[in-house]
Amino acid sequence: LDYPLFGETGVDRFDTIVLRPHFNDGWGWGGASNDPLFIRDQWFRDTQAAMGHDSARGNLAHLYVNGLYWGLYNPSERPDDSFAAEIQGGEKEEYDVVNHNGLHKGSINAYNTMINITESVESAGSAAAKNQAYQQLQGNLPDGSDNPTGEAYLDVTNYIDYMILNHYGGNNDWPNRNWYSNRRQGLESEGFRFYAWDSEISLALSS
Repeated sequence: LDYPLFGETGVDRFDTIVLRPHFNDGWGWGGASNDPLFIRDQWFRDTQAAMGHDSARGNLAHLYVNGLYWGLYNPSERPDDSFAAEIQGGEKEEYDVVNHNGLHKGSINAYNTMINITESVESAGSAAAKNQAYQQLQGNLPDGSDNPTGEAYLDVTNYIDYMILNHYGGNNDWPNRNWYSNRRQGLESEGFRFYAWDSEISLALSS
């Protein structure tokens, strides 16, 4: 799709648009009780953007199919490989995408390496060893300077704010599911970035 669907602040080329129906935050699900807002998921994604990070954009639309009214929907981007390429540059084939179901696109190797490094931080005996692993996550040498031959595996600032967002919003359907992450491959990478996704059971709506 070549169209500025989300206005001047977004990109104007899309491989995928998800027509989200607010299922867990609308009248179609009994669990929403008397508290459907139709905005919880988009609130999370808008708030992540307001915190200074890339985030899947979306808006609200009344959907008609062949003249038949289907209700209020939330067209949105999916934070996959094509999204990452449009936002961060390069080609979509250069990106690894992992979500709650496992590998979505690319390779799982860098993600597994990131997990192994974080586990080494937990098991490291000394503060120096923990710091070395922490710096390695970011593609740095132990002193915090850039390692020209080391890849970055985690965008730490993104991850911190992502965690703050989900805890502040009381996301009850996370972290075992409903998340996306992507990372550009190679030495140009800034590490995996995590994205709010499907955060409908939140903001005081319990499951």
